[in-house]
Amino acid sequence: YYGTQVDIAINFCCDGGTSRMLSADRRYVSIVERLGGVVHPHEKRVHWTPKAAKVYAYFLILHELAHVVYLDEHPDISDFRGSREEERWCDAFALKHALQLMEDPRIS
Repeated sequence: YYGTQVDIAINFCCDGGTSRMLSADRRYVSIVERLGGVVHPHEKRVHWTPKAAKVYAYFLILHELAHVVYLDEHPDISDFRGSREEERWCDAFALKHALQLMEDPRIS
């Protein structure tokens, strides 16, 4: 992020209602489950309903956008490299908004 340009990329492929389980990390599993994913660690897969898959994709986009918000709220950061604190902040930001989307009747 250099003030005027942001590149955002996500990689989430849900095939037949399942995706790869990216990590066994407790934080990752907790977020996936809160957003409606069902983790199958032995298969290394996550099973999704169509709505849960959409909400998780929104979460990923929101997480990336949260990096921009984080930098705007922390103008003292001059060298963007990210940190554990920033990642947790972005997860919390994205999760808050994704959970609101789960309640939205327009998303099915």
